[in-house]
Amino acid sequence: MILLDDNFTTIVRSVEDGRRIYDNIRKAIAYIMIIHIPIAALALLVPALQLPLLLLPVHIVLLELLIDPTCSIVFEAQPAEANVMARPPRSPQEPLVNRGMLAQVLLQGATVLLATLLPYMHLISSGASVELARTVSFATLVLSNTGLVLVNGSETQFALQALVRTKNKARVWVNGITLIALIAIVYVPFLQKVFATAPLNLTQAGWAVGLAATFWWELVKAARNWSKRRTARPSLP
Repeated sequence: MILLDDNFTTIVRSVEDGRRIYDNIRKAIAYIMIIHIPIAALALLVPALQLPLLLLPVHIVLLELLIDPTCSIVFEAQPAEANVMARPPRSPQEPLVNRGMLAQVLLQGATVLLATLLPYMHLISSGASVELARTVSFATLVLSNTGLVLVNGSETQFALQALVRTKNKARVWVNGITLIALIAIVYVPFLQKVFATAPLNLTQAGWAVGLAATFWWELVKAARNWSKRRTARPSLP
C-alpha cells in the first residue's frame, strides 16, 4: 500500500475499494463458470442423445460476445457490498473459488442446463420443427444469462433492489443490447436464416421467459441474510 497523504480516511477507502475489486473478480469468475456449464454440456449431451444440434457455431460465437462485455464492463462497475467493511479480514489461505462459490456455480449452471435442454427434448419429441425447438431453448439460455447478471450482481441485495439503488449504466446497456439482439435473431427474417431460428408466438415467448429460472437464487440470498441477522443478534442474558 502506497500512502499518498496522512489522511486515515484514504486508507479506509483504499481497503474498501480493494475488497470491492476482489468481490467483483469472484463474481465475474462465478458468472463465467456458471454460463459455460450449459454451453459445454449442451454441446456434449445433445449429440450423445442423438438429437439435432441445438447450439450451432454462430450461437456460441454470439454467446461469447455477450459474456465478455458482461464480465469486463458490468461486474467491474459493480459498487461495493453494503457490508464490505463489516467483514473480518479474509484469510490469505482462502482460495479464490471456495466451497460456497463452487456450490453456487454447480446449482445455477445445472438449473440453466435443465431449463434449456428439457424443453428442447420435449419439443423435438412432440414433432416441433428443429428451428422452433432451438429458438425456444436458445432464447431461454440468453434470458438466463441476463438473469444471472442481475441476481449475481450482489451477494446481499436482491435483484430488484440493485436495479433501483445501484446506478450501473453498463449493466443497463449490456442487458439492453442482449435483449435487442435476441429479438432481432428471433423475428428478423435475414437473421432467422443465419441463426437457424423461427419466430415465436406469444405463448412460446412466454415459455422461454418463464423457463429462464435464475431468480430462485433470490430465495438463497434471503435465507443467507436471515441467517446472518440471526447470528448477529445479541443473545438475551
